[in-house]
Amino acid sequence: MKKNWLLFIALAACAMNAQASFNGQVILAEYLFPDTATVVPGGFTPTQATVGGGVEFNSYGLTAVDLSSNNILWTNIDPAGGDVTFAPPASFNGHQFTDVNGTIPEITGVTINAATTLPGFDASRVSFDANSIRANFDNLIMAPADIVSLDVTFAAAPAPAPVSATALSLPLLILTFADAATTTASMSLEDDAVTETSPAAV
Repeated sequence: MKKNWLLFIALAACAMNAQASFNGQVILAEYLFPDTATVVPGGFTPTQATVGGGVEFNSYGLTAVDLSSNNILWTNIDPAGGDVTFAPPASFNGHQFTDVNGTIPEITGVTINAATTLPGFDASRVSFDANSIRANFDNLIMAPADIVSLDVTFAAAPAPAPVSATALSLPLLILTFADAATTTASMSLEDDAVTETSPAAV
């Protein structure tokens, strides 16, 4: 029974190596301006976060970005309750999110969720590659009630990589030796018991 549990744990560990989801993954947030090749220092707080419950990123205290399993949500959090203006005009004025460790399956699609209310934000403002997603807010104005919501699809999580016979056999070998040691100790105790009682039988 113990051997079966060890085998199960080994296979489960392999299966968890990649998940088709943002959850539990480390994401890098970057503010890009005036083009996609230029990162603005201090554009996000923090710059990296592990996706979980609550808001992961804050951009200049004006917009909040919350990642969930397959969605990215922007909201206006201007403490003065005003509009957030993405200006001056440039080829790119927006955000990029990247799978830092390359542990998420390939991004295969990004679509605008119907809940999005930011005027002017359309599919032309969204781009992505296997590990990153970019949203261009250039020259847009986000009112206090506006949101942007992107749905993300991933390639299917890969099947667990084959586990080598050595990797699986090592814990089982250790357990076998432990069982053997236990059996030997038990037999030794039984022999001692016989030795101690044999004089009484004479």
